Amino acid sequence: AITGLLTFSGFSEDGAKTATGFYHRSLCAYFYAESVFTAFQQGGAAVVSVLRQTLRNDITDYVRGAISTIRDEEELRRLQKNLMDIYLYTVRPDESSLDAETRSLLDNLSGEGLFSLKNELLYFVTRLPMLSKDIPEFVEKAYECERDPYLKLDLAYGAVLTGPSRIALEYAKTLIPGSEADLVHRS
Repeated sequence: AITGLLTFSGFSEDGAKTATGFYHRSLCAYFYAESVFTAFQQGGAAVVSVLRQTLRNDITDYVRGAISTIRDEEELRRLQKNLMDIYLYTVRPDESSLDAETRSLLDNLSGEGLFSLKNELLYFVTRLPMLSKDIPEFVEKAYECERDPYLKLDLAYGAVLTGPSRIALEYAKTLIPGSEADLVHRS
């Protein structure tokens, strides 16, 4: 019955088929989103492993839906802390209490992988339910430390949702025609 949900490549000499993917993209997105959500709950290296590439919108929608089902406030706080701790390590490694495996994975990320990780972390943290002042404080700290103009834009958008609003206003003031912020905002 499940073979109807999969795509296959060729047949081997013994007639066995090799499953290469899901026939329907939504099913694939759902299963991947479940693995992302589980990684968020585990924290550490699991999060780094699933966020090294940019997630498609359907996957982020599924993950946000899964997060919205959490009713235990402590579980939601742990998830929030898992994501914020990883991001903060990328901008202030000396202030981190991450385990050695997670630090090693992060230290070996660069370029597109590091950008994707940070971008996804900012996206999810600024869309978590607001349980405390931790998220606005995180946004403020991240905005002060972040140097990448695209991630600064992400933080400005996030500040609109979570606060502090002064960050969004400060960023808006940098949108002078022809400035770097203006060019980033248009891209």
